[in-house]
Amino acid sequence: MTARKKQPRLASVKASDRYILAGDFKMPHCRKQHYSDLPLQHLDDGINLPEFGANMGSMVSIPQRDRAESMVMDAVAEGGKIIAGGRPPNRDGAFFEPNIIDCEPDNSIAGQDVFGSVLSVMRFDQDDEAIAIANNTDYGLVAGVFTKDLNRATRAAAGLRAGQVFINEWYAGGVKAPFGGYGKSGYGREKGREALWNYVQTKNIAIKR
Repeated sequence: MTARKKQPRLASVKASDRYILAGDFKMPHCRKQHYSDLPLQHLDDGINLPEFGANMGSMVSIPQRDRAESMVMDAVAEGGKIIAGGRPPNRDGAFFEPNIIDCEPDNSIAGQDVFGSVLSVMRFDQDDEAIAIANNTDYGLVAGVFTKDLNRATRAAAGLRAGQVFINEWYAGGVKAPFGGYGKSGYGREKGREALWNYVQTKNIAIKR
């Protein structure tokens, strides 16, 4: 993907439930669609999948579903545009359609973690702007960078305030890779050598001869 300028740069940065896209980035695959119009086999409990393909389980509870829906409606009231989703499917349970919201960085949903099937999308012109948008949140568990320029990718990764940064892929984790976040995403690390530090204490012994 090319940006407005000819020089290579970041195509997109992902942070938490947000995508920050280059200003001229196109999303031809995104179109307005309500998942409640799909056959019910596409909405499943997440355990018994009837067929290979896109399946979606329910949220953890009705109150959590209502919270996510309320956050989406607030985002729309502040000028956000729903690209896909936007309403609970017409069936029992704590189901909520996957939502894509085109919004500005100052939208209230932009810096929040919905803990639901909601993705906010924002645009940027310069790399520093993308990093600033991504870091404008109290959370910092995972971020991602997508670009053909790996030098810019590593510079962006260094500037992103997140415990894990994936470049041109998503969830490249493993038992040897430390897992944890910044800010309200927690402290300390699970997995990897860093996880063992939670079970030891450091002692300083000073001796005067």
